[in-house]
Amino acid sequence: MKHRERATAAAVGLLAASYNVAVNRVLPPKTHVPANLAFAAAACGIGHTAARMSWSDLGLGPAEAGRGFRVGTRASLVSAALVAAAAAAPWTRRFFADERILRSSRGAAVYELCARIPLATALPEEVVFRGVLLSVLSRSHTTATAIAWTSTLFGLWHVLPTLDTVRTNPVRDVLPEGWLGYATAAGATLPATAAAGAFFALLRNRSGSVVAPLLTHAAINATAYLGGRLSHRHRAGPGQPIRRG
Repeated sequence: MKHRERATAAAVGLLAASYNVAVNRVLPPKTHVPANLAFAAAACGIGHTAARMSWSDLGLGPAEAGRGFRVGTRASLVSAALVAAAAAAPWTRRFFADERILRSSRGAAVYELCARIPLATALPEEVVFRGVLLSVLSRSHTTATAIAWTSTLFGLWHVLPTLDTVRTNPVRDVLPEGWLGYATAAGATLPATAAAGAFFALLRNRSGSVVAPLLTHAAINATAYLGGRLSHRHRAGPGQPIRRG
């Protein structure tokens, strides 16, 4: 039994690693929503068939969705409030002002908030990491070990996007120049996103559904994006026009 589940986890992990390179370095952004959904569906198929797990086992059952929604709503409100506070605080506000966000049009912003963040980011990541991987690993390892593994993988998943962010985010101003700056950013991102992954895993285990971490994940990302959109209001000096997307 454990051999089957560990093999399933390894297969999903290899799929995720390969797809991570493809989506960050090969696939054009306009394909990310359908491609990420297809990736999540493939991972679900592997978990459901290879590990012989039910949809409820994977956190995708309808019976658990209601509790997941309730837990996720409460966690989303608290998490969004914390992110909003960071976006408003003078000492952290500038790190939300990513050039890609500031240059985007209103239409692009709507797409980000309504499609890319919930469907191409939160949904596939929660289904794969807190749905399939966490469920499969929890059968062959302790809960703490399963959370540690999936959270570490979640941290590694964000390394390539972080390297892109360094080029467009004011965080580059506080990092060393050259490869050392990129290494520092990646080294800081891994534990930070792993901690977020552990938090999402606790929500999933508490509610029995990936709906809880999905809502919270989407709320955090959407609030951070809105914080970036609004950050230009604070960057404009006296007498300078406020640029609008």
